[in-house]
Amino acid sequence: MKIFSQDIVFGSANHELSLGETRENFSTHSKLNIVTTFGSNAQAEEFLTLLETSGLTGHGGAHFPVARKIRSAMQSPAGGTVVANAAEGEPGSAKDAALWQFRPHLVIDGLLIVAQLIQAKRLVIWIHNDERASHRSIVEAIKERELAGSPIHVEILTMPPRYISGENSSVIAGVRGEAIAPRYRLDKARPWGLGNPSILSHNSETLARIAMVRKYGVEAARSHLLTLLGLDRRTVTEAASSDTYGQVLSKTSGNPPTLFGGYGATWMPWDSIKNLQCDPATLRATGLSFGAGIIGVLPVGSCPIVETGRVLTWMAGQSARQCGPCFRGLADIAQRWNDFATKAISADDYHTMLIRIGLIPGRGGCAHPDGTIRLARSALTLFSDEVEKHLEGKCEYEHSLDFLPVPLEVATS
Repeated sequence: MKIFSQDIVFGSANHELSLGETRENFSTHSKLNIVTTFGSNAQAEEFLTLLETSGLTGHGGAHFPVARKIRSAMQSPAGGTVVANAAEGEPGSAKDAALWQFRPHLVIDGLLIVAQLIQAKRLVIWIHNDERASHRSIVEAIKERELAGSPIHVEILTMPPRYISGENSSVIAGVRGEAIAPRYRLDKARPWGLGNPSILSHNSETLARIAMVRKYGVEAARSHLLTLLGLDRRTVTEAASSDTYGQVLSKTSGNPPTLFGGYGATWMPWDSIKNLQCDPATLRATGLSFGAGIIGVLPVGSCPIVETGRVLTWMAGQSARQCGPCFRGLADIAQRWNDFATKAISADDYHTMLIRIGLIPGRGGCAHPDGTIRLARSALTLFSDEVEKHLEGKCEYEHSLDFLPVPLEVATS
């Protein structure tokens, strides 16, 4: 009961070239006969109860219960909007690209199902303007449905590729025609504002899972897409909730450091991960986060201090420039960290960096600085031996490999 029949391999730098799957057109997809409408309020309620029973949570990173989010939108005035959020902010992730390039109609079915539930008048696909292969597949999917006599009325809205452009309040602002940047929301259950028609945004995989639950029942919610990072590739694979990370990455040996969750997550030793199940609820119970579903085993020859510095620099460049802790704080920490990584930092500057790392969490308008600091803190803890070497002006990696995918151009505005 998986979405894909095999792994999909993308290059490390973009989503244009891939190996693995064959694109499913509408003619093939329609044989699944996924019902996207509801004949009565009772049928809609029955499906929402099914979603609640399945335990399905959003797959964008926050993992908020899907049924609760939909019910909140149903309590808002009629005439709302449903958004398929394909703005994949994590450079390491490739699951949105895999879905839109190879299973676009499954995501669209999920979009139509949610639109029926909340009686939305507007459907939107929200995607970065550099996702050319995914954009082509979306346009083709819309045309396929029209030619088959099943037209859909959906807008494709594009925006510059920024980490924060896929954040929920940024999406809501952009759909309204406002500046695409995070907003503080007093009522997080209704981020579109009390008394306003809802603007309900779901991650691409979330919508695909909703369609799968509609077809197959609760078991369809118990699989998850992961992106496995390699030196020259990103592999999208599908894991059941009962699978362990050791089973998914069966060739991993020893106890290498592993990036767990994504760029706003943590570095962890492999031994502490390999027996964990690939299940958001199970991970939450242990104080961990599934995050964006990114797993990267640090290769031999790559300095963890340098790698973390590369990510911090990129994340600092993704600031919305609205809040001092994010705009000025992250930039300052990234600069000091890179001085530290290149063995050119004084003890006083290093101490100042640590103080600022401690001050930033919880003070921004969104969670962007919190995730960035979480990554930095985990690096300082896990790589304490390497930290000491760098403070002594030493590094065992003369030419560190660039492992974690980071766009060549760091956005600064």
